[in-house]
Amino acid sequence: MDGVVDAGRAGTSGTPGRRTEARPARDTRARPAAETTVYVIGVFDLFHRGHLAFLERARACGDRLVVAINGDDMVSSYKRRPIHNEDDRLAIVSALRCVDHAFVIGDYDNRRAMLEHDVDIVVHGDDWAADSYMEQIRVTPRFLERHEIELRFLPYTEGVSTSAILDRIRSEVP
Repeated sequence: MDGVVDAGRAGTSGTPGRRTEARPARDTRARPAAETTVYVIGVFDLFHRGHLAFLERARACGDRLVVAINGDDMVSSYKRRPIHNEDDRLAIVSALRCVDHAFVIGDYDNRRAMLEHDVDIVVHGDDWAADSYMEQIRVTPRFLERHEIELRFLPYTEGVSTSAILDRIRSEVP
């Protein structure tokens, strides 16, 4: 799949010349029909307690958590260049017990990845309006309804954010 680096194959990133040191993901292909797959998309730069709490809450929404890590070039197009590169962010997120599978996605359009991972629930933080978030990840209410995918928003952890960490670092630099 174009724009995706998969942590499911240990030692390779799917892109020639790049290696990922992430642990192999648990098998994500065959799963019982009753199992619920939760899908999260994010940058996860300067990983902090809020990221961990969010991913643990997302995992509690189902039986399996799949995380799409936004790639460096994509993030740079709408935010700032991440401090940690996509391979490092992938390794960190992949190492979490609550994450069953993680990969880097280099495209805003998440439809293909959602279908490939048989997603039941897409979870994001409640700092986005539903219509804006769906536009960002290139899905429509019709797509979600047709594929029986629920969109769910969870609260962020109060008092911690990557932006706040960066502001604190900047304020402490002479």
